[in-house]
Amino acid sequence: MVAFAGYPLLVEGRQVGVLAMFGRKQLGQDTLESLEVVADAVAQGIEGSRNASTFAQLCVHRDKTSDRFLQNPRQFWRARALAAKNFPA
Repeated sequence: MVAFAGYPLLVEGRQVGVLAMFGRKQLGQDTLESLEVVADAVAQGIEGSRNASTFAQLCVHRDKTSDRFLQNPRQFWRARALAAKNFPA
């Protein structure tokens, strides 16, 4: 190994990982610049994947909550009244 380059994977100032590259010969400036661009794209991809996972979890939670309310309509109306009381329009 002759060369090494590492770039932090940043999303809105938060580090979500590191992209590293090893080389058998010295890495040129164009390679380093390309790696930087790729690092930004990878970071956005990681964040997008996390957001998609969170969204999927929220959908599952919503579905379970909807099922509970369908099984017990009185619970739905109580929750609705409580929400209206605590969060007036």
